[in-house]
Amino acid sequence: MVNYATQAFFDKWVCQHIKAHCFLESLISDCYPELMTQAPRKQFDGNATGRSSRRSSKRDAILDVGARLMNDEGAGGVRLSDIADQLGLSRNALYYYVKDRADLVRQCYIRSCETIESDLKAVVAAQPEPREQIALFIAQTLQSDRPQRAVLADIDILEQPYCEQLQSRCDTHVVDLSNILKAGQAKGVFKGFDPEIASYALLGMMSWSLLWTNWLTDNEDTARTKRQELIVTIQNLFFHGLRSRDGEDFVCKFDYASLTHQNYNVFDRSDANLLRQSQLIAAASLLFNRRGLDGASIEAIAEAVGASKGAIYHHFQDKADLVERCYERAFKQYEMIIDRTEASGAGPLDILLSVLHLNCQAQANSAPPLALQPGLTRLPKHYLDRSNTITSKMRAALESAVKTGSIENDDPEIVSVSAGAFFWIQKWRQNHPKPSPMEIADQMTTLIKSGICAVDTDMRMPSR
Repeated sequence: MVNYATQAFFDKWVCQHIKAHCFLESLISDCYPELMTQAPRKQFDGNATGRSSRRSSKRDAILDVGARLMNDEGAGGVRLSDIADQLGLSRNALYYYVKDRADLVRQCYIRSCETIESDLKAVVAAQPEPREQIALFIAQTLQSDRPQRAVLADIDILEQPYCEQLQSRCDTHVVDLSNILKAGQAKGVFKGFDPEIASYALLGMMSWSLLWTNWLTDNEDTARTKRQELIVTIQNLFFHGLRSRDGEDFVCKFDYASLTHQNYNVFDRSDANLLRQSQLIAAASLLFNRRGLDGASIEAIAEAVGASKGAIYHHFQDKADLVERCYERAFKQYEMIIDRTEASGAGPLDILLSVLHLNCQAQANSAPPLALQPGLTRLPKHYLDRSNTITSKMRAALESAVKTGSIENDDPEIVSVSAGAFFWIQKWRQNHPKPSPMEIADQMTTLIKSGICAVDTDMRMPSR
């Protein structure tokens, strides 16, 4: 085999000369060693369909592993060498299917879009009623025998043409889902909510369920089982909410902007320095929430605040340090939100709804806390511990609300699932600036409290 000077030249050569006779045997031996041991060379002129099927199967396996690693590590944290090692492939064999990491990310995201589009088309064809269509769509996304799809969170990491194409397809998913919800409203099956916001909430909860189940365990089989269990959780929550017995509209007594406001003395050097850091962290959090951790560059963050890259590196060691500071600010705010609501003396249902409302306000705000997103496994363990503490407090409030008869939905997993309704707000908020943060929070909270169904149908909670 010729010893090429660079891997880039080799990649280009493979694309241009893949069919060259003098190298055909070595290439096939690398990609399909099992064929070389099972059949003589003359049989390679035979069944083209079989070869195509094997190539497709191997490509699917690569994208399966790639999608799972993207959800765990973030699109920018995936290493092709890890995929090759997990599948027992050489680097040359892997390059036959993906040119580089960007190509892998692009293919994984395209397959995710194709999966969502296929699912939406299939449920409409299979079920005549809108509620059954939504239920089936949720089930198809989280069923345990299906490989993970890459959550569409870091598409900005790709070059602009690919990013725009993927965003257009994501927008179409919302339109198609909204049309199902509108059909249900026209039939009187669903309430008069904003179908677009409800669609974003549902897609967010399903995407979040693909992420946090991996964060909790390193065992993929355990994560698959948990996702399967969440099908009923999301169906019941989306259709019926908490099954609150309180028929009145919830009014939140807290304002996120007021709770998080800090005063700085700009004439004090120390305070002025803290103010600049705070502004940079807030701007970075906003862009990270919109573009993903790997899709938002230091240059873009500097441009957003009218600063230079040097100014950012004056305050932070590198991008990883900035992300860490953003997460520290976020968890302080998440903890503050639940601590303030608990200290208010409110009842358990009001605590649940106030925490949800404040988190929705926060994510719709121009200076949101950093949302949890792909790459969670890269976080220090103490963030998982803090997240579990918040979850435990919310589950305690849920249990109390059930005991007092305020709600009927006793599924503890709704605490984790409902977070997906607000973590993705900034993904669509930039293109829908009209609803205020308070209006978005009102609609999201109403959705979680009462669900979308106009009447309480016969779908019931499974016994626990």
